[in-house]
Amino acid sequence: MTTQSRDISTTMRALSSMDPDIMEGLVGARIENMEASGLSGREYALVKIAGLVGIDASPASYAWQVGFAKENGVTDEEILGVLVALSPTVGHARIVTAATELAFAMGFADDDEP
Repeated sequence: MTTQSRDISTTMRALSSMDPDIMEGLVGARIENMEASGLSGREYALVKIAGLVGIDASPASYAWQVGFAKENGVTDEEILGVLVALSPTVGHARIVTAATELAFAMGFADDDEP
């Protein structure tokens, strides 16, 4: 394995395990991007959730974004509202997939619930 391959492998493992050093850099970039957007933390978080739905993001992305949204005062009702608002645009199939991932990220993944 080359040095470059080893570096890439190490970085990928750090990203996938949410290594604090790597995450700190990503959070710093997020803060800079949020400030540049001119949006409040709440608005920024809701837009980011909408973007994740639009690109059919990974479960880990939803978990991280929901945490950020909650830290910025976004309610469960507002997250549901994002799904309702996006449904005509992205389609019902994508909303069903996103709802499953968001429900898990929001702590609603209880098998006993209907």
